[in-house]
Amino acid sequence: MPGDVDLKPELIAELKDMDHEMRERFIKAITKEIDGLCQLGAFRVEALPPERRGIKTRLVLKVKMNADGTHDKDKARLVTKGFMAKIGLDFYSVFSPMAMLETARTLLAKAVNYKCPVAHADVPMAFIQQDMDTATWIYPPDGVEFDLLNHLREKFPQPKFALRLMKALYGLKQSPAIWNKRVDGFMTEQGFTRCTSDSCLYYKGDTITKFVLVSLSVDDLLITGNDNDGIKTFRDALNSNFGECTWNDNCSSFLGVNLQYDLVTGVLMMSCPGKIDSLLAKYSGLQKLTSSLVPYATTFKKIDDS
Repeated sequence: MPGDVDLKPELIAELKDMDHEMRERFIKAITKEIDGLCQLGAFRVEALPPERRGIKTRLVLKVKMNADGTHDKDKARLVTKGFMAKIGLDFYSVFSPMAMLETARTLLAKAVNYKCPVAHADVPMAFIQQDMDTATWIYPPDGVEFDLLNHLREKFPQPKFALRLMKALYGLKQSPAIWNKRVDGFMTEQGFTRCTSDSCLYYKGDTITKFVLVSLSVDDLLITGNDNDGIKTFRDALNSNFGECTWNDNCSSFLGVNLQYDLVTGVLMMSCPGKIDSLLAKYSGLQKLTSSLVPYATTFKKIDDS
């Protein structure tokens, strides 16, 4: 353990331009993030080998919004500056598949066709739960100070001391690959088969009479199927292996897309007003564009092909 942590907000660059209310909210988010990393044993203080150099880190602060544009939560992440990592020293394999949007749409279409509920699960701190596959050292960002690290630096000028990563931190080039390897092994243990056309789609059962489908998008899972016992077993296994996951039996939002699903009528509608509004606000020129009816209004006369 790196010892007690002292947070000095005045030294954290990301907080400088915030108003008091938002600043206080993000201080709580940063404290929660650092405490969570320490509890998971994400790093420990070690002497940095002479031939190696530490990787700098920074804090990424984000206000997470729901698909309808309402406030969800304030999120803080301690991430590494992965561009400083050296291949062959800090990482080797970095490939990790990403689910295609078409796969998620197909899963939703199958759910509507078979009148199956659609659930959503989010694995908390997914990358941080995975053990590192290489020896990597980091330096904490300005404003986040570890008592033990500072004590050793003051008492022993040489060698240099840094934090050795024990868990895969966000920002590392190999973190997605380490997570994907772990979750693929978990899905296989639960009896799921990996789809050949999309490596992030898993199925269990005969896909008709009794089945469970799971689509992975990093740490977001979209689940459907008509095997209720199988889904419950999968949920319990997910919680026991990766901690208490956020689970929503009636998925209303997935990767920023708003879902409105009526099981009775078998109608599912997808929209993303929040993303559209943010794009319009970001690119002011788009707000000056005139609107048009698509398809065209019925008052227009149809041109005779002849």
